[in-house]
Amino acid sequence: MSQIVCPVALHPGGVPLRLVARSTEGGVCLPIGPGSTARAAAQLLLTACGVETRAAIDMGHSDDISEGARWHFALCRVAPDPVVTHRSRWRHVDADGRPAELLWMPLIPSDAADAADVWSEADAAALDWIRATL
Repeated sequence: MSQIVCPVALHPGGVPLRLVARSTEGGVCLPIGPGSTARAAAQLLLTACGVETRAAIDMGHSDDISEGARWHFALCRVAPDPVVTHRSRWRHVDADGRPAELLWMPLIPSDAADAADVWSEADAAALDWIRATL
């Protein structure tokens, strides 16, 4: 079984709850990578998204997100950063030199019909797990 880590980085501004997502051609996706610890989630958030974490705590795991994978979730407290916290979108070049567009997405969408088209099946299941846990 593969181990996937998913940092849950909530915007420090509070309500409405928004979390970091990566823009894709067809919508958005959660930042995920190999790993199983809160430390791995914080490192992934920094290298893939350019978001520094002040603290990360383990939220738990699920074997029901995607077949053959255990997803580990970590709640990451985002460090104040003018580029990240004062913009709705920003660009970051990851460690492999690949540019990525990142954004703050509502944790609870205002329109469920629109939200269904934005996320992949696995990301939608992960978001359901995150919402239920928070």
